[in-house]
Amino acid sequence: MCYYINSMYRYEQINLDSLDKYEKTDEGFIRIPARVTRSGVFLYKKADGSYVRELRPKAEVFNEDSLKSILGKIITNEHPIEMITAENAKEYQVGFIGDSVEVVDDKYVRVPLTITDKNTITEIENGKKELSCGYRSVVFDKKGIEENEEYDSVQTEIRYNHVAIVNKGRAGSMVRIDNEDAVLVSEEEKPNKKNMEENMENKEKLDSLEKKVIELKADSKNYEEEITGLKAKLDSLDEEKKEVEQELEEAKAKLDSFDSNVIEKAKERAELIKLINDSFEIEQEKLDGMSNDEMKVEYIQSKTDSFELVDADSKLIDVAFKAVKSIKKAEKVDSIGAEIVGARNENIKMDSATNKNTWLETRLNNWKGE
Repeated sequence: MCYYINSMYRYEQINLDSLDKYEKTDEGFIRIPARVTRSGVFLYKKADGSYVRELRPKAEVFNEDSLKSILGKIITNEHPIEMITAENAKEYQVGFIGDSVEVVDDKYVRVPLTITDKNTITEIENGKKELSCGYRSVVFDKKGIEENEEYDSVQTEIRYNHVAIVNKGRAGSMVRIDNEDAVLVSEEEKPNKKNMEENMENKEKLDSLEKKVIELKADSKNYEEEITGLKAKLDSLDEEKKEVEQELEEAKAKLDSFDSNVIEKAKERAELIKLINDSFEIEQEKLDGMSNDEMKVEYIQSKTDSFELVDADSKLIDVAFKAVKSIKKAEKVDSIGAEIVGARNENIKMDSATNKNTWLETRLNNWKGE
């Protein structure tokens, strides 16, 4: 399976034309046609000590769009720490590339260079004469062999950014591959095939371990998310538990109140049954079918006609029951006022107004049982 790495920047230094055979212009500039890059397999050493071989196919190096991209680009003294743009070109530019490009020996790319910076010209005259291209490309993994050289990945869509003048004898500048630093390896430093195979095997093992680490991290993240979700559910259940416990407490309080009311009502009914049985005879079957209020009304009506109890509610019935219950006379009276009328007909001699008032007050209160 191939995976793409988009817009990766490359800095390559190869031992091509030096700047020995240059000419100076009337202005003191240096002008020279130079081979600045080539096709083929490039070997890079990564920071972890492993190697990667990257193919620059002829079809990509000599692609018309790729070749056009180098025209007019600026020349820098050493590679800048950033890619050249209109915002920083003035800071880094020491020369420029002309408006023509050609393929040499079906392998090299040659362009005309013009160096305009005085200090850079002095350095060139003192021996600083190697060239290195800075560019971006799309790289993907693909193993193969090109002109008897094995490679691990392939560059495509090569687009140039600048050409740098670098020190002679330098093996290469930093190159970004798979987001890791790597150094272009010179011919003298290339390892033998056995070492290369060992390094590639170690790299594959390392890649496998890194893949496992990534998978473990992903699993760990999933577990953390699952645990977080379970904790949230547990918190929610705790809240529901509290609500249920509160509802249970309220239900228990209602049940206790209900039990208390039932006991009170039962006690009240027992007292009513006893009161009625003690006061007058009534069929037991009828008594069993009566409510407490109906028994109270039955008792009230057995004692007096002074209370109107039609459509009366429980509270009014209870008030009337307590009032009538306080009467200690056993016989039924048609009117409470009848006591007063009967008393007036008695032939009692009144000696004084004080005795009369005392007697009258006593008779008025007799119905209360006092």
